[in-house]
Amino acid sequence: MKEKNRNGNVIKNLCWLIILALFLTGGAFSLSNCSGSPVSETETETETGENTERLDSGGEEETSTGGEETPTEPEEPEVIISTDILPYNKLNIDSNSIVGISQSSKANAADLTFDDIKALIIEAVELAGGLGDIVKDGQTVVLKPNLVSKFDFCLPGWRGRQHAVENNGVVTDWRVTRAVAQIVRELNPTGKIYVMEGSAADTLDVMEALNYTKSHMPEVDEFYALEKDSGEWQDKNSDGLVKVVYENALLHKEYYLNKKFYEADVVINIPTLKNHWDAVVTGNVKNIAIGATPGNIYGNGRNDPGRNNMVDHGTPNFHKWMADFYSCRPADFVITEGLQGIENGPTPSFDLSGVSRVEDAQKNMRVIMASKDGLAIDIVQTNIINWDIDSVQYLQYLIEAGNVGNGNSKNITVLGKKVDEIRSDFAGVIPGAGGRKLTKKTPPSLAIESAAFDGQNLKLKLDISDDTDKLDIYIDGIYAGSVNENMTDISFSAMAFDSGTRDIIIYSYDKYMNCAEANIKADKADGKITLGLYDYAAPFAETAPVTDGSGADSAWAKAEWRPIDQEWLGNIPSPDVFSGRYKIVWTEDRLYYLVEITDNYISTTRADRPLFEVYNDDCLELFINEDNLGGDHERSHNAFAYHLSFGGENVVDLNTKGEAALFNDHINYIVKRTENTDLYTWEVEMKIFDKTFDEDNPGNNTPVKLSEGKVMGFAAAYCDADETNSRERFIGSVDIPGENKNVAWQNADVFAKLYLVK
Repeated sequence: MKEKNRNGNVIKNLCWLIILALFLTGGAFSLSNCSGSPVSETETETETGENTERLDSGGEEETSTGGEETPTEPEEPEVIISTDILPYNKLNIDSNSIVGISQSSKANAADLTFDDIKALIIEAVELAGGLGDIVKDGQTVVLKPNLVSKFDFCLPGWRGRQHAVENNGVVTDWRVTRAVAQIVRELNPTGKIYVMEGSAADTLDVMEALNYTKSHMPEVDEFYALEKDSGEWQDKNSDGLVKVVYENALLHKEYYLNKKFYEADVVINIPTLKNHWDAVVTGNVKNIAIGATPGNIYGNGRNDPGRNNMVDHGTPNFHKWMADFYSCRPADFVITEGLQGIENGPTPSFDLSGVSRVEDAQKNMRVIMASKDGLAIDIVQTNIINWDIDSVQYLQYLIEAGNVGNGNSKNITVLGKKVDEIRSDFAGVIPGAGGRKLTKKTPPSLAIESAAFDGQNLKLKLDISDDTDKLDIYIDGIYAGSVNENMTDISFSAMAFDSGTRDIIIYSYDKYMNCAEANIKADKADGKITLGLYDYAAPFAETAPVTDGSGADSAWAKAEWRPIDQEWLGNIPSPDVFSGRYKIVWTEDRLYYLVEITDNYISTTRADRPLFEVYNDDCLELFINEDNLGGDHERSHNAFAYHLSFGGENVVDLNTKGEAALFNDHINYIVKRTENTDLYTWEVEMKIFDKTFDEDNPGNNTPVKLSEGKVMGFAAAYCDADETNSRERFIGSVDIPGENKNVAWQNADVFAKLYLVK
């Protein structure tokens, strides 16, 4: 073994001697990027801000030369995360992901004021579902803009001028980031807000040039350059790093991430709207997968944080890298800055695309996009700039993996501006590792054969073409929902709409979001049902879900996720400690619940004593009041408060004597943990009994038949017991007024309404 190591060292030393000899004999030389364009070794600035820094051929990084150094081989640090799925993923992506798009009515992006920009952001964020369930007070929130460079490359020889600080389109406009910081600060007054970036040159210098400073953004606590905050050059033992071991990665099994970035409670990514000469499109994923890599580990040299050399940008390995690295730490929310939008991106180049002024590549989009789903927003962006999503390899890798968001356009709904309303051809070179312009621009055909209201349901018969991917239904201009299967004969709930003549608009989309529109009027005779804030409309399941803990049945796609987030006892912890949400569907014979609980500590100390203080172990609690009349139920069956233990066996409630009793024949359920995570999926099948239930003669009880229009009282809650092995928190689905909120087990008056609809 010693001889083998000695020989290896000799070979290694010879290699370095050869490289040194070539350098000495060749004198000062220029590097070439993947597309063969030279990069000058010196950097100069003239009166016009000319420089010779060069973006790598796909990484949005400049390459100043700073002498390259032989990397050392330090001892490997302790592995922080090791898993066979995703090392880091806090996303809870709904079956239908929303992308919100707002666009200014002003004619020119240059006319937008800060107030205009903030209003656009608020509109897009609200369309996407808001930040209220993501950002909480006391958290650390990282804002990740795209600050590739302070220069463009619109002069020959990869030289350029310094960017205007506003509306240049290449980098994230500082006003957008400040507006996001203000919105976050309103939700998080006592927490920390960091701006973190890894530019292609000295990041702090780039930030200074682009108004990313405390004086311009007083809401931000700190501005961090990733190459400096992550430790010294090639110090993989740095306290500023974490090493993620990703067993199912496509390229490498280990990746290094900045510790503050990785461990932040919330990462809000703020990329720009542009294409890319290697990656095809540069949006959310790439802004993290390249821009969040620590330059001290992956940079070109000690004084050069550009990441040209960490992976060959002109090959499929570049796309594998991006898919891997993004999966290690996905964004929690994305706000895409498209005030200008840039073609021939990631920054216009004279040598590569013949663009001599940044202004000639600006698209005047006047757009802000937002989504909780970082993969969905990149798919939408790719369609907006008219590049073929099927040709973007790193997005295809993530779509296939299915771990960081919805990759199926059938499950992506765009609210606000439609893709076709803002779609524009973004010019750019064809990347060497794939990428092609979108050629399919004809929308699917659509015709409404009939539309009629049947009670609370809107029934539609449509004639559609085979390339139809999904339908969006609007009633009186209000988005009512989407359909992506059985699209010719539709029954759709319209209970939220009043009686009268209603305007029905159907939008049909193909997979590239080309859109066709048809409209019709229909008369609704019945009045609407008004849902309260915590009420729920449970859709009918044509086929009952299989109670197996997977939540994979198609019946669940019709139901809406609702949170379990109301404080009944204790306080609401951070999402990694606890979070919960639920869905409900029904058949004639059963009520079905799908509940997802994230809990970092599971207490089952009373598993062998199911009737002893079941509420002091972790358990799911489901409340149901069959006639929705409320009232006391502590010692009656006016309502039930079922406690479901983690074992998947025991269901406990009080009997009429006030004693804990088993009601296992009322409920069948299973609990499954997603491997190597703290996510537990509960799938529950419940028989419904009314107040006449006779516990002394169980054979005489017949479950209630369920039907459309039935209203019941309900609530869902979770007893959370941590290290004390007793209930520390009780978190419910409805807000209970008053100081004493732990009353649902006694009083059905506090329940919300559960509507059964078709």
